[in-house]
Amino acid sequence: MGDTLLEGFTQDQVEVVLAHEMGHQQLGHLWKMTLLQAATMTLALISLQVFFWGPEAYWGAGGIGDLSNLPLVFLISTLLLFLLSPAKNAFSRFWERQADLFSLDLTGKPEAFVSFMEGVAKRNLADKNPHPLIEFLFYTHPSISRRISLARGK
Repeated sequence: MGDTLLEGFTQDQVEVVLAHEMGHQQLGHLWKMTLLQAATMTLALISLQVFFWGPEAYWGAGGIGDLSNLPLVFLISTLLLFLLSPAKNAFSRFWERQADLFSLDLTGKPEAFVSFMEGVAKRNLADKNPHPLIEFLFYTHPSISRRISLARGK
């Protein structure tokens, strides 16, 4: 929402972006994402605790509180969060689509939305149409091509 947005885009484009962000507020996405993040972290911490139950029987190290296990805790945490990220990203993409629809309905300016998406893709050198697997695994927002298709269908 900074000066780059105001300097690099038209008033209509800024309007659709602001409407998109208002959509997140109106639809309660901040709270939903906070709850999802809390659930993800809780699941990761429970998984870590389960993994370290009785580790002495396997490798003679102390439990999760043993400082010598810190690299293993980091490794397992990273792996768990990576494995959970596609599900989190799917929720995020769904909420982004809802905010896009909110913006399009509120402003009634699909061409401004499309031109903004194309401008952002050009500025960021974004892949407008990534492989579906890459989008599923790593994208927190729908691809630019999907967002443009959504706007053109409005």
